[in-house]
Amino acid sequence: MAMDIDVAQLENSKDLLAINGNVNGIDIQYLADSCANVSFIQEKAVSELKLKADKSIKHSITSTSGPSKTLGIVKNVSIELLPDCIIKENLVVLKGYKHREIGLI
Repeated sequence: MAMDIDVAQLENSKDLLAINGNVNGIDIQYLADSCANVSFIQEKAVSELKLKADKSIKHSITSTSGPSKTLGIVKNVSIELLPDCIIKENLVVLKGYKHREIGLI
């Protein structure tokens, strides 16, 4: 089975690899960023994908768009990129992130 891969060139930024996949049977886009230090998920996507966040673990982070706060962490998320390609990842929940996507390191 072929995987759709799209590399986005962003002005004044680095290249990102956009990948389509799903969590709990729900489609969502992933951005693979080899320069990132943490994988993340949009706050609204946590409930949409039927995930549970541990809200006792919070951090302050700085991204290309500036400083931000996390609202918790979702541990051991099964991310299906292809039927036989499933990865597990911990995702910090970003406060105020506007894009419906998951960022992967």
